[in-house]
Amino acid sequence: ESPPSDTESEVSLSQRDQDWLNSHNTRRQSYHAFYDVAYVPLKWSQELASSAKAYADKLIALSSCTIRHGYDDDSYGGENLAANWGGGGQRTTENILSRWVEGEVDDPYPVNGHFTQVIWRSTEYLGCGEASKDMGNGMSCHIQVCRYLRPGNCNADNRNWEEKMIELNSPCGPFCPIEEGCS
Repeated sequence: ESPPSDTESEVSLSQRDQDWLNSHNTRRQSYHAFYDVAYVPLKWSQELASSAKAYADKLIALSSCTIRHGYDDDSYGGENLAANWGGGGQRTTENILSRWVEGEVDDPYPVNGHFTQVIWRSTEYLGCGEASKDMGNGMSCHIQVCRYLRPGNCNADNRNWEEKMIELNSPCGPFCPIEEGCS
């Protein structure tokens, strides 16, 4: 069952963008319930999605299929990155989120930073973008970037990360997309 989402955003979202939003919110709903706190669904931000797409385009232009945070001083809010290559097509959003969340849930902080960013309760806005290129010999590179506001992994350490992850307020970063504002 899909978590509730903002009906107004659904109208203008592509199926892929809606999949990103649903894949995130399904996990947030589950983990917020696990921690016995009120569920805070993410809202889609076209501004964050455009920023994420532009960053994915920058990374795909590099000679190898690599990802790195803050390349060319490009950062905006919290960020999760993924890269996959091979003979297949683009990975599903469920595949990527499974790596970020279920793949890290038992890891110590900050190794589990993808997981904590997805679940981070004070984060309310999400935008994801992707880029692909042919690497030759039937191989392709696919890079996925998701950006978040408020950013997660803020003021947390290996002793208090769970407490910080489920707090409703965070002192870090802008609360809303700069151009779009809060909805």
